[in-house]
This record gives sequence, C-alpha cells and structure tokens, in this order.
Amino acid sequence: MVKSTTSLLFVVSLFAYSCNESSPAGAGTALKPIASKTKVAKRAVPAPKPKGVAAKVDTSGWDAAVKADYEVLLKLPGNEKDKIIKALGRLARKGMASRAAMLALAENATLPERQRAMGGIFYASYFRFKLPELSKLLSSKNPFMARQAAYLLSKYGGSEARGTMLAFAGKTSSRSLAKNIQRQVGKMRAQALPPRAVEKLHLLVFGETKDKKKMAAVILAEDYGKVAETDLLEVHQGPLSDKDTQMNAAFALVTPNKKNVAKLKSFCDRKYRKFLRYSAAKMLGSNGAAGKVVLKELLKVKGEPLKPHLERFINEG
Repeated sequence: MVKSTTSLLFVVSLFAYSCNESSPAGAGTALKPIASKTKVAKRAVPAPKPKGVAAKVDTSGWDAAVKADYEVLLKLPGNEKDKIIKALGRLARKGMASRAAMLALAENATLPERQRAMGGIFYASYFRFKLPELSKLLSSKNPFMARQAAYLLSKYGGSEARGTMLAFAGKTSSRSLAKNIQRQVGKMRAQALPPRAVEKLHLLVFGETKDKKKMAAVILAEDYGKVAETDLLEVHQGPLSDKDTQMNAAFALVTPNKKNVAKLKSFCDRKYRKFLRYSAAKMLGSNGAAGKVVLKELLKVKGEPLKPHLERFINEG
C-alpha cells in the first residue's frame, strides 16, 4: 500500500505556518561556542506556555470519535509537532463532523500556537469551494485562518473573488494580511470554474452519502474533468478526503484522459495516493502496446507497491 501523501494545499499551508512561527525575543546571530571535548546533553525544547482564557465549548452534540480526537489535541504540548499533525489529520478525515472541533481549536486562546494555527488552516479548508464563507473568514481573528482563506480565494479565482480580496486588503488594519492578500491576488487563477463544477467538487468532498459523491464524480468526469483537473488533484490528495472521495476523484481524473498515455503515466507518480495510481495504471493496460510499455517501466522501479496489479494489467488483454 502506498503511503498517503499530504495534500498539496495542506503542504503549502503548513510551510507558510512554519515560516511564520514566533521567534524567541532577542533572537539573532549567536556566537559559536568554543569547541569542547566534553559532551553536553541536548536540552529539550520547552513547550510554549498557554495564554488567554478558553471559551467554553459545548461538545455534547459531537460524534464520540471527534470528541476523543479533540481532547487529545487539547492535551498535546506545542512542541510535539509530529503528534499534533497526526492527530489533526485523524480528526480532519472525519469530514464535516469535525468542523466544529477545528473551529474550537482555532479559537482556543489557551492552546499553543501550533494547534491554533493548524486548526485555523483546516477550518478554512472546509470552505474551499464556498466563496461567501471564505470572504467572511478574511476577517478572522486567527491570522492563520485569515491567510488560508486568502490562499483559497486565490485558488477559487475569478473577478468576484479578486474584487473581494482587493477590497478587504484596502480596509484591513493588518498590514501583513494586506500584503499576503496582494501576493495571493498576483497568483490567482484568472477565471473561476463554472458554478456547477464548484458545486460538484464540494459534493465530492462533503456529500453525505456514497451515491452523492459518485454522481458528483460522474458529472465532473463528463463535463469538467480537464478544466477542473488541478482542483480534482487537490481533492484526491486532501486531508479532508475520505476513501470514497479519493476513489471518485481518481475516476474523475482518469476518465477524461483514458486515451492520453502521457497523462495517465503522470498520474502513476508515487507522490499520489494509491487510488489514482491504481486507476491510471489499469487504464494504461487498456491502451495497447504504448500503455504496456509504461507499465513495464513502472515495474522496474524498486519497491513498487502496485507490482502485482501492474503485472496483471500487462498480461490482461
């Protein structure tokens, strides 16, 4: 089984977060100590001290598994980066049921910055395909949530999103946020996806039933597969996407490219999750000699997790 990669969107968000983490007061270029043969034990990095007062959160209506993950995150010290990321990923995969928990983390002033930051980034991501909600989140008191909203608005694209971002940048009192928004405007897609495509992408991630996700994928594959390819890749790789979403996103990506050997080969890259790689490899098997050449190339890579499937696709037909 291929280890699932973090979504490109989340990687960018976490990188932005890590670049903006608070530095200790007075940090600068330190003098190098004189070399000594005496071994000095490494000092443990102290966890940031909590500040502020936590608002009371009513968790009575939450799913038991969501509540359990949330409580784990409340107890983790801020210097446990890997454990926090793992716990947040586990919470995020519970879909819309975890949205309230993410917001509670983002707004909890007593938590270390890491939980508040990542909670804010994840919370904004629930509205990836919702323009009005993203526009409101620009005003969030959580700066990481506001920056993520700006980033997602740039991914949304189009004149309406652009106008919203520029208007907010012109009136906000936060100079850093205004600069961030202006940078995102410079990188945003010129034209937004058709409203129907945006609606189906949202359903693909957050549809309440498997059938709703499947139907959304069918429509996306038939009508918007190529124009929404970047969005579908983000959905497939996204931390908010469960297995049904990943499988259907793979279908919507592969189907419009079923005769495009070069594109199918690119979908077999090990950076993608197994659902897209498997679907693309299977389609390559139905592309005659050209497709089988690519499958044989993939088989040469040491440790290929799909090896048994690739061998079967080569031998079929």
